[in-house]
Amino acid sequence: MASKAENKNPVVNASTQNVADSFLTRQISAGANASLWILSILLCAVAIFGNYYLNKEYSDVFNDSINSLLKGLGVVLVVLLAVVVALCTNKGRQGLSFAKESYTEVRRVVWPDAQKTKQVTIMVGIIAVVLSFMLWVFDLFFMFILDSVNSI
Repeated sequence: MASKAENKNPVVNASTQNVADSFLTRQISAGANASLWILSILLCAVAIFGNYYLNKEYSDVFNDSINSLLKGLGVVLVVLLAVVVALCTNKGRQGLSFAKESYTEVRRVVWPDAQKTKQVTIMVGIIAVVLSFMLWVFDLFFMFILDSVNSI
């Protein structure tokens, strides 16, 4: 009997699943791992300093909207590349494996129905209003005490 958390995508078969699992469990050497972290940090630095450099050097070439669009796209692409490089490190692979396991666990959770969710939301709102009122009363009380002390 197939479990509910099993992947039902017909495109993903056993061989592609094994390739993905081997990528997540394969460890790389300490030198390669450090090199990937340094590369990822350098890419983030390139995104930051490249943004400032383009703003300084090419602000008169393009109008402001095109310049902002190009800088924004450049920063996003370089940061995405840095994230991909970081995910290839040992810690990045562990993070991906954890995310995969977390997704499986989230799919197993029995979520409450809409009626129960609505009831809990209303209760949280009521409690928030009551506690806000109580804090307001405490604030008034302490203001009265401080005003009394300061007037002496």
